[in-house]
Amino acid sequence: MASMLAILRPSAPAPLAGRRARAAAPATARVALSSRSRYSSVRVSLGSEVAVGADALFADYKPTTAFLFPGQGAQTVGMGAEAQSVPAATKLFNQANEILGYDLLDLCTNGPKEKLDSTMISQPAIYVTSLAAVEVLRARDGGQDVINSVDVTCGLSLGEYTALAFAGAFSFEDGLKLVKLRGEAMQMLPIVRWLV
Repeated sequence: MASMLAILRPSAPAPLAGRRARAAAPATARVALSSRSRYSSVRVSLGSEVAVGADALFADYKPTTAFLFPGQGAQTVGMGAEAQSVPAATKLFNQANEILGYDLLDLCTNGPKEKLDSTMISQPAIYVTSLAAVEVLRARDGGQDVINSVDVTCGLSLGEYTALAFAGAFSFEDGLKLVKLRGEAMQMLPIVRWLV
């Protein structure tokens, strides 16, 4: 489940530690290696930083913890296995089963790989497994504190939907319905699969 969620934290406490502000940065977040960063050799640049910086309401906004959610290609047979031991994570998979019409957790944990790799299956699988990873983290000692410290959520392509759901922009169910439609539409267009 670790591959379904990346957490960036500064190596030194930031002045606004403990202050909560979530922001989703769809399609504008990029991660670059940099030895000059206080983020343990990872720098996060937000394309919207200039616009936010120009707004007086956000002049002192300095995020300290980010959740980064993956896009298509992160799927692997066995993902979600850890979720079976966490009731809140299992609940997400059960809700997904009702919306999707198939047993997503079984498909994630047991495959077959060819089916899990299809766009219309992999996109809902990554979305649900990523949010289930948050529930697995929440169930661990100190996990809720990490979740509470999140200032920024962002994702790569499909991960933008996960970031928006985590940030509360829409419900888990509504996000899954969008991701399901997205995956089905992309599956129908062979050329699009090369662009994912």
